[in-house]
Amino acid sequence: MRILILVLALACLFGLAAMWHQHRIATKKEERDEARRLAAGESAETEVGIIREGWGVVLIGKPAGAAAPAVPNDPGRSGPITEPGPGHAVDGSQSGPGVTPPTSLEPADLELVVQPGQSLSKIAAAQYGTSKKELVDALARYNGLASADALQSGFKLKLPSPAKLQAFAASR
Repeated sequence: MRILILVLALACLFGLAAMWHQHRIATKKEERDEARRLAAGESAETEVGIIREGWGVVLIGKPAGAAAPAVPNDPGRSGPITEPGPGHAVDGSQSGPGVTPPTSLEPADLELVVQPGQSLSKIAAAQYGTSKKELVDALARYNGLASADALQSGFKLKLPSPAKLQAFAASR
């Protein structure tokens, strides 16, 4: 009877070792296949993990260096402010009689620090999808440059929305 129990225990241990080994081989094959996909450019490794072809990553949060929005200080309230108090707009500025709210919801200009090797036409093609001379010249004038060739590395370039740039070009 003892021999039978010993044989069964050994068989169970052998089965467990075989299952562990099979799992380890499958894991190594997956790692090898992932390394092949990375080398072939079919997926990319990022700080959030491996991204397969056709997938992307969206990072949600405030831009680096952005200040926290102003919040009105009302000593009569406790806890988080969910609505603006009387005389205050959502952004913490004053509102009410005699105060004109902003009328334009135009997005702010993007700022880009020009890197060595970048040109105004390359930046325009990347931002606006085209590098037509009229667009590049308007972008140069918008940034106070004498010409598109005056762009230098380290310059803080303002990139307005296409509609804002078009309106600027039409006003000149």
